[in-house]
Amino acid sequence: MDVLASASYVLQNEALTQNRLTKDVNALATGLRVNSAVDDPSGYTIAQSIQTKALGLQQSVTNVQTANNLLNVADGALNSIQLILQRIRSLTVQANSDINSENDLENIQTEITSLLQEINKISDETTFNGLTLFNGQFDNGSSRVTPDFINATPGATYGVLAEQSPILTQTGAIPQSTVVSETGLSGPGPLITLQNNGIAAPGAFTPAFIVFQVTSSSTPGTVNLNYYAYSQAPSFGAAPLEEGSQQVPTDVGQQTFVLTTPASGSAPLLLNFTLANLSTADVGATQAFLSVNALPAATGNALNINDGGEEGTTISVNIPQVSTFLLNISDISVLDPDVVDGNNVPQGQSESNVIAASDAEIRVDAALQTISGIRAQIGSQVDATQDDANSDSNSIVEYTATVSNIRDTDVGATATDFTQQQILVSVGTSVLAQLQTDATQLTALLLNSFGGPISGSS
Repeated sequence: MDVLASASYVLQNEALTQNRLTKDVNALATGLRVNSAVDDPSGYTIAQSIQTKALGLQQSVTNVQTANNLLNVADGALNSIQLILQRIRSLTVQANSDINSENDLENIQTEITSLLQEINKISDETTFNGLTLFNGQFDNGSSRVTPDFINATPGATYGVLAEQSPILTQTGAIPQSTVVSETGLSGPGPLITLQNNGIAAPGAFTPAFIVFQVTSSSTPGTVNLNYYAYSQAPSFGAAPLEEGSQQVPTDVGQQTFVLTTPASGSAPLLLNFTLANLSTADVGATQAFLSVNALPAATGNALNINDGGEEGTTISVNIPQVSTFLLNISDISVLDPDVVDGNNVPQGQSESNVIAASDAEIRVDAALQTISGIRAQIGSQVDATQDDANSDSNSIVEYTATVSNIRDTDVGATATDFTQQQILVSVGTSVLAQLQTDATQLTALLLNSFGGPISGSS
């Protein structure tokens, strides 16, 4: 019998069994079927590629969550500003009454001024990770909010509140902005219709709060068109409030006017409008306009957040610039204003602050709408980024499952194979031992047959 050949065959199989047993031990110890490219070259490469994508998406989820934290900080600051604006509006409503003494108005104005300073302070000091949020660096103009009652074209120099405003309500009556016959033919219409959006020539415009009121006239066939133009703009004139009046004929159809202040001058331009056909039945009609400078062009850049784990997969976060100047409330006042007539001649101080307080109230209303709009946009950005994070998380789960399918070991099958290889190793070792015994006995037999008893035996 060929003992040596049999032993070589057993040793060869024993080595293969031992290698397989080692793989099973590694798989059970690590939980991975593929520990390196040696185990499964193509599977290892595919798994590494998918795992790289999963890791990138995990970082993207962190990026998005950080962006949400930034937006929540911004929204918290805007909430504080909104509460302050609501307080300022309450103060303007309180001031819009002739029962307040001069000292009362001064105290109200002092609080308003302090609150306006606080808005700018919040805007200047709201930061996240060293980034100032409301200074315009993240404002690319895509989220600019204009109140729905102000027509302000981006890049233009003005905007006009084209609505009536119940401001002169000393008797409790709501003023009417509609006259009996707009054209002189039939049908009611607005007292004032703006031409060219109220501005005849760009460049000579001064923002103002302008009130028109039709009153009776002592001259037959005419009515008075009174106007009150209020503005804190330096180019406006010698006093914040100008009061003027003009007799206009009745039942002559529509008339075109260009309102400037002082009325005898050529600048600054306040409003370019068409006056409706008037009759004595229109006495008491009132209409108000707030003209404002449009916001300056945004010069910032939106924040780009990588939300897809790969180059170019980003979402933009835009944070509008916020300040009392941009909200058009930095110069509001509820004090009795100084007055000039249509020729810019000082008339002393007004006996009522109703025009100034009404201007302040309507501008604060616009600021509140602007802040509410900004908060709505920030909220929508939070929702969008959170949706991205949820989508990335779902992708991570699927990628991880794919990597697991490729690399993870089947514990049950591996444990069974491990036991089988242990048995084979044990059997192989036993066979080798038996072969060694057989070889020893065969050698003794041959020696006895050739030379007699083995030396030392009896």
